[in-house]
Amino acid sequence: MPAGNNKKESLREQVLSQEVFASERHEKYQKEVDKMLEKQSRTLKIEKWTTGPMWFYIVILCTAFLIIGGSSTDPAKKSWFGILACFWLIFGGVFLLRYFINRNRLDILKELKEIQLRMEEFKEQIAARQENSATPTKSDKEGT
Repeated sequence: MPAGNNKKESLREQVLSQEVFASERHEKYQKEVDKMLEKQSRTLKIEKWTTGPMWFYIVILCTAFLIIGGSSTDPAKKSWFGILACFWLIFGGVFLLRYFINRNRLDILKELKEIQLRMEEFKEQIAARQENSATPTKSDKEGT
């Protein structure tokens, strides 16, 4: 009987050490994810503060191009300033679109990491239940 108890105690110690390891791994993973999301949030905030003023500047610039082109009597100048205005609006639109895409990508990444974290927690709970069901209960001991 003592040999069986030693085996159970050894198994118990192994399970407890795995639980601590999983908990430490979980905390480490959470810290890394938080650090990564914080870094991307800061980058997005900087991009927000640069994209807004740049878009405002481009709209003012294109308005000036259209006014200058519209007030000109030379058809070549009219066309040139109209083409410049279209080019700069497209250029600014690309940067504005890039900002919106990056913002939505970060939102999706946050949600994905939250789901991934919940799945890890569920895995740990399932593993704990399986370990608990594997250990004999009082009624199991009485039946043997």
